[in-house]
Amino acid sequence: MATRTIRRAKSGATALPPTRKTIPHVDLDEDFSDVSGDPGTEFTLVDGDGNTLPPAGDGVYRYMFADKNDAQFGPAYWKRAIPPYEIVHFDGSVSIKGMTFAQDDVVESRDLVLMRANRGLKEKRERYERNKTAIENRRLRREADATLDLSSEDADVRAEEAARARASMTGFQKGV
Repeated sequence: MATRTIRRAKSGATALPPTRKTIPHVDLDEDFSDVSGDPGTEFTLVDGDGNTLPPAGDGVYRYMFADKNDAQFGPAYWKRAIPPYEIVHFDGSVSIKGMTFAQDDVVESRDLVLMRANRGLKEKRERYERNKTAIENRRLRREADATLDLSSEDADVRAEEAARARASMTGFQKGV
């Protein structure tokens, strides 16, 4: 709906005619598949042949995006990880769908940098961590089961009463 603009004049207020705005024509047959609104498609990885890589990466590397502005968990953190991740520079082997990069450019989208780690080493480290966690959980479970003795509850109460009796015999009273 057009709006009228009121202009003040010496003889009184005068209404100006409504201003017209031209809305550009929208072609309904235009292909909008590249602007789906889903930010997940902005980070789809493709190999050198244009085939989409699965989320787990390819047969050689595991890929991930890291925020280059994050001081705590940015690329510097992942470079110190075991195994270390490396920043991916464009060499034609992997790219982001719909984006073009020059040779040796850092592969990035928005503020995220693409990083990769050797797949074999990464999976070996994950197996080691899972095994280490399982061993620690079993040890803690055995310790918890060994110290759980419901019959000793009465003995603990008797020991506390004996300690209070000894303290009162020596003339020690709490708070005096």
